[in-house]
Amino acid sequence: AAAAAAAAPPSSSSASGAAAALTSSNPFDSGYPDDSTPGPTGTTSASGGNVSDDDPAYTSGNSYSASGGRGGAGGGGTSTDESDYYYDGSDDDDRSYDDDDDSSNAADPDAPVEASWQFLGDLPYRRITLYNNIQWGKKPIKDEDGGPDTYDTSSDDPLAHNGLTSVPMSYLESQRRTGLDEADLRQLLSKTTTTKVAGCPNGGPIAAITCGTTAALSTSELRIMTASGRPLANVAFPPRSLAHNPQKPIYTSSDVLTIGFTDRFILVVVMRDSLCLTYDLSGNAILPPFHIIPEEYGSKRGPGSAELMEATVYGGGVAVLSTAMSTALVELLDEHDDPAYADGAHIAARRINPEGHANGGGGGGGPPDLMATHTGSVDSVEGGIMLGSARAGVLPPYWAIVTPMPTAAHAQKNYYSYCTIAVLARNHTANGHPEVFLSTSDNSVLIVDSTTGEITDVDCRARMQSPIVAMSFAPNGRFLACFTQNSLLTVISTTFETKVLDFDTSEGSSAPPKDMKWCGEDSVVLHWKNLGVLMVGPYGDWLRFPYEGEENLHIIPEIDCCRVVTNYSMEMLQRVPPATAELFRIGS
Repeated sequence: AAAAAAAAPPSSSSASGAAAALTSSNPFDSGYPDDSTPGPTGTTSASGGNVSDDDPAYTSGNSYSASGGRGGAGGGGTSTDESDYYYDGSDDDDRSYDDDDDSSNAADPDAPVEASWQFLGDLPYRRITLYNNIQWGKKPIKDEDGGPDTYDTSSDDPLAHNGLTSVPMSYLESQRRTGLDEADLRQLLSKTTTTKVAGCPNGGPIAAITCGTTAALSTSELRIMTASGRPLANVAFPPRSLAHNPQKPIYTSSDVLTIGFTDRFILVVVMRDSLCLTYDLSGNAILPPFHIIPEEYGSKRGPGSAELMEATVYGGGVAVLSTAMSTALVELLDEHDDPAYADGAHIAARRINPEGHANGGGGGGGPPDLMATHTGSVDSVEGGIMLGSARAGVLPPYWAIVTPMPTAAHAQKNYYSYCTIAVLARNHTANGHPEVFLSTSDNSVLIVDSTTGEITDVDCRARMQSPIVAMSFAPNGRFLACFTQNSLLTVISTTFETKVLDFDTSEGSSAPPKDMKWCGEDSVVLHWKNLGVLMVGPYGDWLRFPYEGEENLHIIPEIDCCRVVTNYSMEMLQRVPPATAELFRIGS
């Protein structure tokens, strides 16, 4: 059953013949305006319900205002009063969209009239509660009489296990001994800890770890749970070999940069010095810890000297960007992959095998493989054998290809820096290998071929008004959502030939979103603290889902929807399938 939507339907104009019918498989593919249409300030846009264009006195560059189109100055869109935005008084200068919008949707009168549906332009969406009152990581107690399961909370400290947040009891006790009361301690945790959450695709399990923003919270717990919150594995983090290593800097939970799942349910944990750890759903290590960037460009300090700026986990592995502008790509492979796939890897790539499994043959020079010995220590480095021919040895059940990219020298040569990184998966590229996308400080994007290291500048400077600070690929790999430094959401084709949308969010928040993902192939969802989730369609129509009072909110993209995980619930935002929409249409 679909849950009642929390946000009132936003202002939206009818299509007037636009090609966005309910039966359309993907509205981004058809019916978007011609990219050559200039906006008032020389930019282009496809916005209609965009609040930045609501006030007639407000002039923005965010309007495809062709007559008869979807909203904008000349599109006949219904206006929303500018007072729908208010400042919430928080320190992070976030603003919120007011929920009290009583305007009606100008949807097709023959459209489905399900009470819980909301319309993003002509497209119906629904918000479905999958699980409610979730007790994350707690084992249920079966009721002998067949009643609902219960949870034993008698020994729980309410601050130690608070929704997705999990803090060691020893840390709480040490803080209480300093004289902090419960209210002060709760405030301290909210300011000095952050909970990272990742989800498996296709509605699979999730993983969560609470990290300290300082080294004071040295240990934590990596929890792997089902979508309903039942525990699958608990892993003490960092592992003992990392936390008590006399020859290396001691790792703490504050060193965790990113966690994420691949399409094959491998949990990847990336530390700030590029150390990569991999786990299965049972919490067992798959590969020995290895540094993705063994040595920074121009540095001879050895493994562990890198300082990462960003790491992004995608369906096939992980890519990292360092503060020195070095980048590297990790492809996580298994026994189902073609052994000959590695033959097309870059000449400087190296292979990471599980402990106790000999490297495949081959030859060639280059940097060594960073391989842990049977003790699990990251200090021991075996002599490296480059990829060479993958057929020269028996491949293990899991293995990885680590490919360095020549991006640091390129940035130094061209006098710019990189802002963010994204990966286009190999099933969406022409050569069958991933491509790395890097946004530059001069408003362009570079595409790096992982097999040759060739760097292509797509030169989109005329299309982008400021540097891109976040990128996200659509599930079909055909579109790229970009969020720029001046708070503009831009959707563009991955060939950079067609701009589909410009949507100005500066009236809602001056800061970039905490998260930006796709909801299927039909819309982009963004999340800001104290604002909730904003869904933007291909014509600038928008919906807002407030999620008020949620301290932990995380978006997990799926191929046809997205899941929203909070401290005590899991919901799904989904475009109503066309077949279902047609079933409820009058006269169907």
